[in-house]
Amino acid sequence: MLGNLNTTGARLVVAGLFLYGVTATVTLAAERAPADPDAYRLMNRAVQARATWDEAFPGFTADVQLNYQGEVQRGTVQVSREGAIKFSGLDGDPARAWAYEWFGEMVFHRAGGQSAADQYRDIRFVGHRNDPLGPMLATSDEFDSSFRVDGKVIRQVNRNLAPQGASPVGGPKRVRINVLATAGTPEGRVLPIQYVINYLDAEDQLTGVEAVSSRFVRLGGYNIPQWRRVITTGNKVITTGELTLSNHQLVNESQAAVW
Repeated sequence: MLGNLNTTGARLVVAGLFLYGVTATVTLAAERAPADPDAYRLMNRAVQARATWDEAFPGFTADVQLNYQGEVQRGTVQVSREGAIKFSGLDGDPARAWAYEWFGEMVFHRAGGQSAADQYRDIRFVGHRNDPLGPMLATSDEFDSSFRVDGKVIRQVNRNLAPQGASPVGGPKRVRINVLATAGTPEGRVLPIQYVINYLDAEDQLTGVEAVSSRFVRLGGYNIPQWRRVITTGNKVITTGELTLSNHQLVNESQAAVW
């Protein structure tokens, strides 16, 4: 993660941003009518289209190859039904921390489950509706969030890295995520496979970029992480990490009980 932002905190913020796994939204009564019914329908359609693991997901294991800045390590990973991650055989930071951070982000968005249908009842259109990434939809949440939605795909997310009235200590103040490519599932749901995270300062000037590419493998009706590469540019430094998973196996009930 870029700047002086705490790595764990920043990753949790970006994970909650909504790359198909929003966790921080304004809580509104389910019976309240949407502020803009058309905007709500557009956003809710995209939210419900994201590909996630259902409650029957058993967890999985896989062999892992980590290439961080040209140094290659091999090991294994266990992912529980709740999305808890345990790597074995990967040593030393920052490589090990990078693996937990970026693989954790993949798991977080699959394990989040489907969002409640009453989310985003305060969402509304902002500005013109002819942008190539889709019309902008704004909320009134504490992170000043807005989105661009193109059909079933959320193409852009804009959000502060701290709630209104607070500020991250150093580093970027706001993040913009542009989804460049997605993959469809047999169920007609959406997987983001390529996106760019732009970090902005208080004047909306670019301070850093993370380019993220991913692949998934189909196993037992689930979309399981197979590969991820992240190229980070910031603080006059470029870093590259790549994680490759193979020999995936879903966990059986007896194994799940041990975890």
